Amino acid sequence: MKIEFYIKEVRERNKITLKQLEKKSGVSKTEINDIENGYKMPTIFTLEQIAMGLEVTIDKLYKFYKN
Repeated sequence: MKIEFYIKEVRERNKITLKQLEKKSGVSKTEINDIENGYKMPTIFTLEQIAMGLEVTIDKLYKFYKN
């Protein structure tokens, strides 16, 4: 699974909107949307922020980031 699909899956499974994730992570909803749609690859820093917003460990996201 690619990182963009995993982020979206976790977000939707937890019923978190893009706006809510933006507030929780500090990453703009436009950037999150671009990542989820595969238009943009997140930096490690952005990945850490998204992980905090989704309340998952960075390890969970990083294993998909490397693929």
